[in-house]
Amino acid sequence: SSLIGPGGSQIPSSSVDIRLVKTWYQASDGNCSCNIGKYLIPELLVKDDAFVITDLSQQRSFLRATSGGTTQYIDITTVGSKVPSGAIVQDASTLQAFSMAANTNKQVWLTVQVPTGLPAGAYTGTISVSASGKPATTLSLLVTVLPFDLSPSIIEQSIYYRALLKSSCSTLDSECKTSVQMTAELIDMRDHGIRYPTIYDSRDSSLLATRLSLMKNTGLPTDKIYQLGEPLAALGVKEPPAWATLVMQWQSVASANGWGQVYTYGWDEATGATFDSQLPVFDVIHANGGKVFNAVPNAATAVRPRIEKLDVVVLYGYNMLSSTIAQVHRTNSKVFMYGDPFTDFENPERVRNHFGFGLLYKGYDGAMNYAYQDGGRHGNDAWNDFLTDAPRGTRNLEWTYPTTNGVVDTLQWEGFRKAVDDIRYASTLAARKGWTKAQLVSYLRGLPTLAENPDLIDAPTTRQKII
Repeated sequence: SSLIGPGGSQIPSSSVDIRLVKTWYQASDGNCSCNIGKYLIPELLVKDDAFVITDLSQQRSFLRATSGGTTQYIDITTVGSKVPSGAIVQDASTLQAFSMAANTNKQVWLTVQVPTGLPAGAYTGTISVSASGKPATTLSLLVTVLPFDLSPSIIEQSIYYRALLKSSCSTLDSECKTSVQMTAELIDMRDHGIRYPTIYDSRDSSLLATRLSLMKNTGLPTDKIYQLGEPLAALGVKEPPAWATLVMQWQSVASANGWGQVYTYGWDEATGATFDSQLPVFDVIHANGGKVFNAVPNAATAVRPRIEKLDVVVLYGYNMLSSTIAQVHRTNSKVFMYGDPFTDFENPERVRNHFGFGLLYKGYDGAMNYAYQDGGRHGNDAWNDFLTDAPRGTRNLEWTYPTTNGVVDTLQWEGFRKAVDDIRYASTLAARKGWTKAQLVSYLRGLPTLAENPDLIDAPTTRQKII
């Protein structure tokens, strides 16, 4: 039903999104990439429970796909099994009836989008659950609308987004997206708090302007671009004139399409002498109006001399100390976090703690995790977690899964949404108090519900204290 609040104000029933939690087989236990095996994991959020079916006796999951006009279920739990090229794979657009065996349970996930301008207070309504030949059961739903709007996140929210915009795509993977698919994914990222998804297209792509337009129309900020379409590995470290040209051309393309500063990606996860070899190129990029960002895999590289030539240090976050981040800050570089955990961890609570209050507690300036989707490269199938990825040897890294016309979300992706909202609550408090980010961090470090180890954080209690 609609939810009724003060003075008859309403949250319409259309603002309550209902999805079913689909349990299926994955290649790890959800807490790391090391426990490789076959594990039953609650992960997908679907409208149609029959979109993916799981056979417990066979220990297999199957994905519905339509190919050549024929609908079939594809085994996505067996090495070598793939969705046919050109197949149509899509969830229902509205909630569908589902079947349950006796003495089993089914999780149902509610997301309430509160309309702007509603009076604060309690909003109540009902949810009706019915089954053929049975009387309907009515459950109560209570939503509390608070008397303030959330401020934007005080730290920057980005993500590695591998997609290239193409006129058509024959397979479902992380690399190729039609405008329909990319639009759906950009909206999905925006609604989960992401403001700066990276760009993997090259500056001479015929569809780059269209992609930038899609991003702008989604409501994403246009003040900067993080480009990985032509990283340092593309030209190497021995061609400064080529780098000067690249930077100026990228900046020209950005400006012509209404975008601001372009950040160019360095040598991915470079360390030692390899990291140092980039420094002359960084100077060329800066001299021609560009900026540089780079994944840094360890603390030793993060505090390496001349790290200040990186404008954004995207630092691997596992066991990273706040003191290390403070040390990098003394060089005036910004510090983002990736990989703690990567997106192959089906653990929403850990995602929330590490990418929410944990980021603020340690003093990070932003997040840029890897990756929104990394599935379908090297011959993999985005929907099959049991295919070998030769360079990595583990699993697909996906917070979401691609469909022909959109995207399927996951519980851990909802954990990230919670994380961003936690930061926004803290950001709202800082705005009301007139605090700087440093003052906010000092306040948070004084709370007994927070800790240097994000696994010890009590996020719900912290949020309530901030409220």
